[in-house]
Amino acid sequence: MDDIDKFTKAFADVRKLGFVKSNRPGNTGIGKTLEDIMNIKENNIDSPDLFGFEIKSQRAFTGSRVTLFTRAPNWPKGANTILRQNYGIPDRISPTMKVLHTTISACGFNTHASGYGFKLNIDHASEKVFLEIKDLNTEQLENFEVYWTFEVLKEILAKKLNKLVFIEAKTEKRSDGEYFHFNKANMYFGTSLNKFFSMLEEKKIIFEIRIGVNRKTGKTHDHGSGPRLKKVFFSELFDDHCVI
Repeated sequence: MDDIDKFTKAFADVRKLGFVKSNRPGNTGIGKTLEDIMNIKENNIDSPDLFGFEIKSQRAFTGSRVTLFTRAPNWPKGANTILRQNYGIPDRISPTMKVLHTTISACGFNTHASGYGFKLNIDHASEKVFLEIKDLNTEQLENFEVYWTFEVLKEILAKKLNKLVFIEAKTEKRSDGEYFHFNKANMYFGTSLNKFFSMLEEKKIIFEIRIGVNRKTGKTHDHGSGPRLKKVFFSELFDDHCVI
């Protein structure tokens, strides 16, 4: 039995369960509940979740974007802390500490409450994706080099997105909490850096920076910065897909 058959059988068993109660309140409940049902350990590592497949889940009829992967810039070391401290805004609960939450694209600078704008620059000559930062008052670019290398991004795509399953769930709100029925799954196969970059440049993929801070220790905490994509565009990112 190959990995596709193994996963198809495992998901069929999940679908037969019908509605199951969420194991965690809030937006992350759907992913945590599915992981528990399928005996997947919760993790943020770069390897796939089950039978070689990366698993993404979402409530049916939700149009929000799905995080494809998370990765801090690989240069410079400690980039998230530098970004947060230099370009963030005061945390609403602990205003002496800064946080940086912003949505960026490769299609122009955004505007942020800090007074800075951010954008991605895909530089094929150097094979790096730079995070460019501009002072919105002076229109001057910051002299701060921060980037992801093509090599690192290609490795992530090969490990995390070579085989992906997107699972949708019907939801019910009951007196004792939210319930999910995981009833639909699409398998996606194969992608490339060129497709990824094209969708960044078309603003179909956006990049969310979510750099927070531990209010007790003051240490930087990345809440999952990474590229995000709406499910309607998934088929454009991958070479092939099927419904199970």
